[in-house]
Amino acid sequence: IAKTESQELAARGQAVQSIAGKENITQPLVDLTRSRHSQIQVAAVQKLAETAPEQFAEKLSGNWDKLSEPAQQAFIGSLGRDMSDEGHKILSRTLASLLGSKLPKALELDVVTAAKARQSKRLKQFIKRYEAGQPAEDPIAQYRATLAGGDAAKGKQVYENHVAAQCVRCHDAGGQGNQAGPVLTGIGKRVDKEYLLRSLITPNSEIATGFGVTIVQLTNGKSLVGRVKKQTNQSLSLVPAQGKTIEISRREIKKITETKTSVMPPMGSILTKHQLRDLIAYLESL
Repeated sequence: IAKTESQELAARGQAVQSIAGKENITQPLVDLTRSRHSQIQVAAVQKLAETAPEQFAEKLSGNWDKLSEPAQQAFIGSLGRDMSDEGHKILSRTLASLLGSKLPKALELDVVTAAKARQSKRLKQFIKRYEAGQPAEDPIAQYRATLAGGDAAKGKQVYENHVAAQCVRCHDAGGQGNQAGPVLTGIGKRVDKEYLLRSLITPNSEIATGFGVTIVQLTNGKSLVGRVKKQTNQSLSLVPAQGKTIEISRREIKKITETKTSVMPPMGSILTKHQLRDLIAYLESL
């Protein structure tokens, strides 16, 4: 099935992943990395790393840079778990290329992550030089590698399903006009990736108009937190993080405090850098 061009790509990819055993499958997997379909290349690279860890780096060392971008990312990422000498050499060369500004930006995050996982003395020296080049005063400097190489399809999964991030809950769950966060339709056409990254990492620095946190203290001693949707002389409409609008009579309000704080928590402490990279790619596609 994996080699049959007439089969659907999803089925072929699953067939690659379901290959069992280690004998006589290494070369067929290497052959599958030459597929014209990126999805098959990725599946073959991952399966090869799983079934032939001692030979993995050596088998692909001569042509890994000719693979599709996602397959190259999969290959480099797997080198973080591969302890072979050849894998170490490849990471050393790619880090040297990174420091020389010759490595494709889409591979930067994968190379740095894999090198840190290896923990070798030589790779640590490369990483030290890499990090020394990042401005200490820039809060998003360590995240800039997430600006290239993301997978929008994976980012959509992060947006819709990540339990802790709750992206879809705040931006879509309340329906038009009832979101705790701004509508993101078309966001990729309105702002650049730098803005998206800064909004995710330091949300308080990029608060969309009308979406700052407002604290409403009530006469009964309770406090409500959310964004103000509408105000009149008689009432105030507040949208909390849950997305369901609360109507508050002016007679019940003791004090209103507008803050310069975003409802959204910093995503750098919730999502991995790979998840951030994919999420940015997805937001850019909207």
